[in-house]
Amino acid sequence: MKQKFQRVFAAVATATLTTSALLSSASAVVAQEQAAAAATLSVGDKVPELKGITWLQGDAVKSFDEKGKVYMLELWATWCGPCVAIIPHVNDLHKKYADKGLVVVGMNVWEDKIEAPTEFLKKQGAAMSYRVAFSGGSKADFATNWLKPAGVKGIPHAFLIKDGEILYSGHPSQLKDSSIEDMLAGKYDAAAEAKKKEAAAKEEAALSAKFMPLFQKKDWDGILALAKTLDDNNPAKLQLQVTAISEKGDWKSLTESRKGLLSKKDSPITVSDLDQYAALGMKAGEGAKEYAVAALASIEATPADAPAPEQLHKKLMSARLNFLAGNTDAAKKDLAAAKVYLEKVENPQMKQQLGAIFPAAEKALAAGTFPSIRELLQAK
Repeated sequence: MKQKFQRVFAAVATATLTTSALLSSASAVVAQEQAAAAATLSVGDKVPELKGITWLQGDAVKSFDEKGKVYMLELWATWCGPCVAIIPHVNDLHKKYADKGLVVVGMNVWEDKIEAPTEFLKKQGAAMSYRVAFSGGSKADFATNWLKPAGVKGIPHAFLIKDGEILYSGHPSQLKDSSIEDMLAGKYDAAAEAKKKEAAAKEEAALSAKFMPLFQKKDWDGILALAKTLDDNNPAKLQLQVTAISEKGDWKSLTESRKGLLSKKDSPITVSDLDQYAALGMKAGEGAKEYAVAALASIEATPADAPAPEQLHKKLMSARLNFLAGNTDAAKKDLAAAKVYLEKVENPQMKQQLGAIFPAAEKALAAGTFPSIRELLQAK
């Protein structure tokens, strides 16, 4: 199940892109998995009680051992871009499995003032329809007796619990629908899955050690060569290839990769992911128009009640794609719409960074060009 506003590419609009959004996200997941593997509160352990929790939405969860129930504690914060990005995915899980026994709780962590998540929740409406709770902040009992012993050093992070025991601890994007279904049916082998995760984390760490020196040297051909050594079933292969191709500005090869993605299932990168990264992160070049035309033909409409950062991101993406496709008037219209959504963004860092690029983007469009968001951010 793919969330509409992908966390992997949220960094394109909110950071300076000094590292690849694709692989930096993957590295974060690896680090999270390694931390969880070394934890003292891990898969198979009984969970502590919930203390000092304020329930913002839905009935309070008083225990984690109700027969037939699987509990998902999804850790988030309003200031965490990837957390906000994955909310649609978590909401989809809630709607799909709630009547089958899945109890989803969005547990706000590392945020000391309750006002921020309270106001955020009000604005989400049906987009965040599961239970939501405030843990009490960075020094709360939940931080001390859950997060620290579980080795949680980054969010979003999810705990899946059944009969009072942890079945899964890791990034929610790594959790498959089939795993949730097995947990609900009592068929999930938590110990075996934990061993697989640990082995995968070690393998990915070894790959990262090979990749990072190449990335730091901007050796894109070297990265492509490294990708060729990987098995076709290894999700990192596609991530490495797309990273290198996009960094080289090879729109023609990227178009071919896009065609391949259309026929892939359970890919670590979706066509939507690729379109967002290409539109916002790549310089214009030969083959860009053909790519942009194809991307515009399949772009999904954003729900009217979607959060402002998502609306802003989609309009920026559409503006750049329209310009690359030769639709300058449409690009100007989309950019103006994005600017309206900027006023509704609450994250001060995002607002400051993106607010600074709009004058440059408008000036560039008036002069007949439209640099990537990366170029605009780097030129500030």
